[in-house]
Amino acid sequence: MEGNGAANGPMFEPQDVDTRVLDAVTGEPTEPRTYLLSTYSRGHRRGRPPGAVIAERIIQVSAIPRWPESSPGGTAYVIPIGGLPKEDAERPWDVLQYGNHLFGGGEYKARSAILGGTEVTIRKSACSGILHCRHLAPELLQPAIYTNLDAYWGALERVRIRTTQNFATQGRQEAISWAWSIKKDYDEKKACKKAPHGQGDTCIPGVHSNEAPQGSRANSWVACALASAGGRSRRGDNHQKEWIPSKFDPFLSEIRQIITSTQPLPCIDNNCHVVDKIGRKAKTCEFGHDLSGPGEMVKVEHCPVRITSIRPRGENPAPWIIINSKGVHNHPPPPESKVPPSAKKSANQALSKNAGNGQQKTELRQFQHSVHYDDWLDSNGAATADEVTPHFVNHGYFGHLIRRSNAIDRPYGSSREGVEHEWRTLHQGPNRYIQSVISTGDDFMAICFTQSQAELWGQIGTFQVDMNFKKVHRKLAREEHEVIFGARVGLETQFLVLARAYMSSQTAVAYEALFRELFRCLNACRVVVQWKHIHGEGLYGVTMDQDAAAIKGDGALKGWIDHKKKSYISCGLSQAYTLMPPLVWNALSTDTNGVESLHQQSYTAGGRYTPLLSAIRS
Repeated sequence: MEGNGAANGPMFEPQDVDTRVLDAVTGEPTEPRTYLLSTYSRGHRRGRPPGAVIAERIIQVSAIPRWPESSPGGTAYVIPIGGLPKEDAERPWDVLQYGNHLFGGGEYKARSAILGGTEVTIRKSACSGILHCRHLAPELLQPAIYTNLDAYWGALERVRIRTTQNFATQGRQEAISWAWSIKKDYDEKKACKKAPHGQGDTCIPGVHSNEAPQGSRANSWVACALASAGGRSRRGDNHQKEWIPSKFDPFLSEIRQIITSTQPLPCIDNNCHVVDKIGRKAKTCEFGHDLSGPGEMVKVEHCPVRITSIRPRGENPAPWIIINSKGVHNHPPPPESKVPPSAKKSANQALSKNAGNGQQKTELRQFQHSVHYDDWLDSNGAATADEVTPHFVNHGYFGHLIRRSNAIDRPYGSSREGVEHEWRTLHQGPNRYIQSVISTGDDFMAICFTQSQAELWGQIGTFQVDMNFKKVHRKLAREEHEVIFGARVGLETQFLVLARAYMSSQTAVAYEALFRELFRCLNACRVVVQWKHIHGEGLYGVTMDQDAAAIKGDGALKGWIDHKKKSYISCGLSQAYTLMPPLVWNALSTDTNGVESLHQQSYTAGGRYTPLLSAIRS
């Protein structure tokens, strides 16, 4: 038996019944030793029923192999459960980078002879194969027995460097890729889609050049046969025309051959490195192969390798997991495509870390700039996401996790219904952030602040109010706007947010309802708002913008003057028109710059034109 188990725990001792036939003369077994991984049965020859799981080689390791070695007689890996993450121990087959197709009954309960007859769950699956470019380098096409993966990865890297970092041919490859992008537009009827009648059968591309070169400027272009001459667009023409970058001038013959060709061009460059998982829908490798363009992806299926995962169960489970791979692969190893269960769980936990108080970052950009993202990296001892697992270098996978999390945690989406659902399910305790939601179908209002923000109202004498129209994404007939209440508290030089509100109306009735509901919510938090001119103490004033709809008028000067004579406006323009004491009038701010700066902070933290629930959570 092989492995490094001695350095990571006790050595595994297989408890198997040797049922090999012995030679009548020498007394030695007539065949190599094999190990019975599934149930021993005396009712069948040699105690092995049809379909029994056997292995000719056992290797003890400390972690589940992502690409287990395979052999005709079966190579079994024995892994101690004690050193594995809980998620990996529960679903060890999810760690393997191949073997997605169940066969032979799929998953069933049995007993394992090699584990002393203990109860186990056996899961049988078949290697799912790969996709690879038709022009894959020959040295990467050898059937893989997975006995020297380091050598294979080294060969793959050498081919990749040879094809992508060959500076002697890099300019030619760029020119060919550029030409094929134009060719693809014509093939997909997109090149002249802005033409009056779209792209027709007479839209044929051609390559043209100026007879007299004009210095460093581009002198050649690709254009539709129906486009205006001279490389410049005639007004209303809109047939395809595009200048060829001057750096591609040495390769005009290749560009012309690609653009004007009506027959498939041969490929003399079988030197590709692209190998992908079987589930990808890509039709080409998107890598320019000489004049033939991107290589077609070839699907390799029906691999003969069978993988068996044996996981202990029952009251006294064995402390080992067994992974057995039998057969010889007919393809190169697939790229790493499965995320380990432990890494997936930790990412999901980071995404929903603070969902209970409504501060969860649910958009990809917000999540990557959140403290939960930094904490997740620290907990995994990583500086970047790809150090946790290579899958996370593709941010699209995070996007998938976020969409899945949102579908589970936010079944009503991010609109008004989603806000109301979150308020009723997550914001009813003392640490709530959404204090109130009023939704009548036509009108909508949500009041948001924390208990610590509520307590700030007792430390201020004045505050500012301002509405913005860029925070929430607008939808037809359903537009919500953000209103921020802000003030400078104590000796603070910066403005602090006292509360946020989201409302769908801008009428005087709506603002009255806003203030009434805000003060009611503050009372519910044991904060009583008083006004100095009514109660003798408390707030002495508020600063807000004049109503935009009212000051537009009809553009006449007289209308503007009459508008400023209104008592509630003139009192803010001159002390002579107000009954406020001079000390109070002078203490009030003459603008709303402070609260407007809070809007900018809101944009920075959560973006602009975001869904309603995301705006509240940010």
